[in-house]
Amino acid sequence: DFGEKPDELYQVIAEQPIAAASLGVMAFGRELVFMLSGQASYHDAFRVAPWITAAYAFFGLNALAQVPLFAAKKTLPMTWINAAALVINIGLNLALIPRYGFQGAACATLITFVCLAGMGLAVSSRVLLVPFELGRMVSIMLIVLAGMAAVLWADDKYSSAAETTLNFMTGVKALTLAAALGLLWLGVLRRSER
Repeated sequence: DFGEKPDELYQVIAEQPIAAASLGVMAFGRELVFMLSGQASYHDAFRVAPWITAAYAFFGLNALAQVPLFAAKKTLPMTWINAAALVINIGLNLALIPRYGFQGAACATLITFVCLAGMGLAVSSRVLLVPFELGRMVSIMLIVLAGMAAVLWADDKYSSAAETTLNFMTGVKALTLAAALGLLWLGVLRRSER
């Protein structure tokens, strides 16, 4: 029994696997880049993996927000949302890339997708009166952002000292991932949803 609000349950259940997969890719982005790149010249790419992965978790939230607009055949607002996101992204890239390089572009992508998800949820809520379960959705995304911050810290602290693919911090990140997944499971899902 999922209660009287199956649409709200769908929203949370749909975002959970996106968040979980994002946390997994974030946690081991450094190790994946080192194993898959084949060349040391690509190793710095791990520095943007958490930013880009978190960005796509928010992009998934935006896609979830668009479903009611597609279903109601009210897609015109999506044009304006995407145009606003384009302007935001260009402005952020102009501001961040000269100073931070490719990491600035990754940060701009995350901020843009956060704005895109927020605008999508706001429009779907306002135009179609969709009752999004914002409290739990925000909780999911805060867990994703906390995971990103933990991975950025761990990778930054130990990346220059450990040139091997697997190291002590890989274990620390695995524990962080387990804690984040536990929070998603126990802290966001209700007992009847598990």
